[in-house]
Amino acid sequence: MDYIHNHFKENIRLETLAKIEHYHPTYYSSWFKNKTGKSPKVYISELRLKEAKYLLTSTAWSMSRISEELGFENSSSFTRWFVSCENISPQKYRVLNN
Repeated sequence: MDYIHNHFKENIRLETLAKIEHYHPTYYSSWFKNKTGKSPKVYISELRLKEAKYLLTSTAWSMSRISEELGFENSSSFTRWFVSCENISPQKYRVLNN
């Protein structure tokens, strides 16, 4: 869990997480879901979303800067991901929540 919270802005592979805990990836995924109620992928995505919302409302950073900070390849992929999670663009989210 510490690793996830310290590295959620990076591309974390299931195999990496399983190796840290000395588990097989399939077992780790089940174990993690039993502990948190969520898959590792969903858990990490929720951490990223929480951080994205924080950065959108607490900074004047550009979408490019925020997407880079959260480990996305570019602002377009960040925007697509944010819209898929929130059904609103990050730009609109910022305007509505400031």
